[in-house]
Amino acid sequence: MERQKLIRLMAGDDDMRVAVREALAAGAGFQVWDDSRVPVPAAMSILRRRQASAERRGTSLLNFAEAIDALTRYTGDTVMVGRVGDREHNAVLFQLYLNPETEAVICCLGVRPSS
Repeated sequence: MERQKLIRLMAGDDDMRVAVREALAAGAGFQVWDDSRVPVPAAMSILRRRQASAERRGTSLLNFAEAIDALTRYTGDTVMVGRVGDREHNAVLFQLYLNPETEAVICCLGVRPSS
C-alpha cells in the first residue's frame, strides 16, 4: 500500500486518525500485511490478549474501547492488519484494521509503551 493512500484512508477528525495521519506525513514507517486476512473473532481475541498484556506491563492502549466497538459493528468476516510507527522513532505505535479490499480503515488503536 502506498503512503498517500493510507493517509487518505485515515480521513476523519477523531484524535486517533489525526495522529496516524501526522505520523505518516512525518515519515513514520508503516506496513499493511497483504496476507494478513484475519477472521474478525480472531482479531477481537488478539486485541483482548493485547489488552491483558498491556495492563501487566503498564503500557497504555489508546482508543481501545472504540476499536473493539468498531470491530463488533463491522459486518465483514475478515480484516487486514497494519501498523504505523516503530519503537525506535515513535512514542505511539498504531495498529490498524482494514477491510480486505484495503479501501477502508475499520478501526485503529495506539500503543504507548511504558517509559
